[in-house]
Formats: sequence, structure tokens, C-alpha cells
Amino acid sequence: MHQHYYDIILLGESLASRIVGVLLAKAGKRVLTFQGKHPADPGWLFAGSHLDRLLDQLGHRHPLERAPRLHILADPARVELHGRYGLEDEFRREFPEDADLLLQLFQRLEALGERLEAQLLEQAGAPFGSLAERLWYRAGHWLLGSTQRSLGKPLSNFFVPFAEASRGWLNTLFSGLALDPVTELTLAEGALLWHGLSRPQALEEGLLDDLLSRRYLQFHGLYEPLTKISALTEDYRLQLQDGRECSAGTLIIGQYEALSPEIAAALPPFRRPRLKGRWLCGPLHPAPSKVLASRIIHGENPSLRSRLHVHDGGMHCYSESPAEATRETIAQHLQVLFPFSSPAPKCLKKQTDHGEIRTRRGLVAFPGTLQNPWWSRNLALCQGTCIFPRLGSIGEILTGFAVAGRLSRRKRK
Repeated sequence: MHQHYYDIILLGESLASRIVGVLLAKAGKRVLTFQGKHPADPGWLFAGSHLDRLLDQLGHRHPLERAPRLHILADPARVELHGRYGLEDEFRREFPEDADLLLQLFQRLEALGERLEAQLLEQAGAPFGSLAERLWYRAGHWLLGSTQRSLGKPLSNFFVPFAEASRGWLNTLFSGLALDPVTELTLAEGALLWHGLSRPQALEEGLLDDLLSRRYLQFHGLYEPLTKISALTEDYRLQLQDGRECSAGTLIIGQYEALSPEIAAALPPFRRPRLKGRWLCGPLHPAPSKVLASRIIHGENPSLRSRLHVHDGGMHCYSESPAEATRETIAQHLQVLFPFSSPAPKCLKKQTDHGEIRTRRGLVAFPGTLQNPWWSRNLALCQGTCIFPRLGSIGEILTGFAVAGRLSRRKRK
């Protein structure tokens, strides 16, 4: 049997694991990625300090674009972000009684999100390392006037002073961003989500995916199909169908849902996130008005995250929802959004729910963290939805930086 050793082996691809792969390949490590059919979808990509640093490390020199317009629709309110008018004008038009309070809330969230991202960037990702690192993280918040308890407060507590219409709009906005009930969001999570959403710049769609793929190959990262793996041994060696055996200094799970049941059964138990549904509707006839933004957060119970795009000459709508949303519910929400069309959403992906496995969460310091990604020194779960289930692409990038940072520090010792 031919044996091959790598510094890092990645099973499946998420945005987080791809960040780990390309950064460590850039550092000269032998990295092998076993690819599934499709990488995990990170959702909407927001600009931020971590993304800026990643682009800089990958040698991307082109400036970011202006962020696309976004509509947040909650009957009867219609607020536009990154449009012709500023947020203050939008609030004073839609919520004249609560405009000042809303501005204060979002200014506070913006400032807190910026501060959190700066501290996480200084620490190279979320605090999943040693006890000393976690204590340093908490001490940093104390010096900046925040405590772990205050950051972990429910975000919905801060909606209490508002009128019913304002509260409904806030619930739609944040539950649509997180694709989870707003009652489960913490203040820290809400601040990071708003900080990312409110940034006036954005990366051109598809550019990061292309950049990660090109740089990974340029840094001599290797690919194999995930279907080539026939077994995962107790000591986490991979046996391939062609007779080879692969082992690594660190084995990283990048996309747990892409693994075969046999490989998944060989892994330690972990907490699975609440699943998401993805829907495609189109072509829409007649096409939606150009007044409607290309990105929309809309509906309630549940709120949806939708994106309009042109394909084969027709306008299509791609929506994301909590997995429990039915086709009928999605169709009703889209009918409100496109009153002159007859939306017929098609379910693109609903993962099979194998049931949540309750395990010890491990020592985590950041509010809203589902679990520590490190099962052991040489085995990690590097998929943002499993670590920060409500932060979308922000959680993917934070997870990628944290895992890559820990591995880089370890290799230097």
C-alpha cells in the first residue's frame, strides 16, 4: 500500500476550510483537499477587516465595489440600504416616531461591531486556542468597556422601547440576516451582522471564489475527489479506492454534509446547526420592477433572504430560508414580493437532518458560538455554520482565520 503524508488534509469545502487551505499552502505546507460535488454555500458575503486582510494576503489589488442596494421589507415599512438616500432619511420617512432611537441603536451596533472585529482580527480569528488566549480576549473586552455578559445579552432586549411597527421591521432585518429567530441572537452577533451589512463597499460576486481557487493551485495545493475515499481508520488515516493511504499532521472537516455516512460515523459526535433551505424561482413573468433592489430581506415567520439575478435572459430569484419553511410558505412570501407574477419556488437543497447530537460544547469565549472547532490537537471541524451558525459568511471567515492562525502558530514553535 502506497502511503502519502501531508501537513493538512481537508475533507469537503466550506469558505472557512478554503481559507485555511490557501493560507497554509501559501506558507509552504503540503495541503490536500478532497472535494465534494459542490462547496458549502456561505450565503451573502459582506466586506470587513478580515476580508480586507485575506484579500491583501492573497495579493488582490483591485478596489472593492460599491455595495449593492438592499431592501428590508416588513409590512408596511420599506427601507433601502446603500441607495440614493441615507439611513437617517429612510428612518425618518418610515418610522418618524422612532427615527432617533433607531439611529442610536444602529450607531451603537456599528461601533460595537467595528470594535469586535478589530479585536478578533488582532487575535487572528475567534478565541478557540489556549486558556491564556481566551482570558486575553475577555480582558480586552473589559478594558474596552464590555463584558462577556453584556455581549451575550439577547439582541431582542434592545428592541423593547420601540413601537410595534419598528420592532417588526427590526425582527425581519435580523432574523433574515441570521436565518434564525431574532430571540436567539446575541448583542455581539447582531453587532457583527450589522457592521458587515452596513459597509459601503463589497466584493464583486464570484471574485473571492475564483481568487481562492487560483491562489490555492498557485501555492501548490492539491485536489482529489471526495468519492475516492473508501474508509477512515480509527487513527484518522484515509484509505483510498486505488490502494493509497493518506495521513496528515492535521485532518480538517470542511463540509460535514458532503461526507459519506461511513466516514461521518468515524468522526467524534458534534452539535449540528439548524438546517437551511434554498429555493430558486424563475424566470419571473413579468420581470420585477427595476425599483426593487437586487438583494431583499422580507417576510416574517420566517423571514427570507432573496437575491435577484439574470440567467438565460430571464430574471430569477434565489432565496434562503430556515429549513422548516415549506414550499407553500415560500410561495406566499414571494407572491407578496412579486404580485404580478406567479412564483413557483423549487427547492434546491434541504439537507437531511440526522438529528442533533448533544455533546459538551467545550470552552468557548465568543457569544453565540455553537462549539469549539477543535476535537483534538490534530482533528478540527472547520465549517462556519457549525461554529457560528447565525453569522453566515462572517462566521466562515472568522472560523477560517482562527483555525489557520492556530495551525500557523503551532508550526512556528
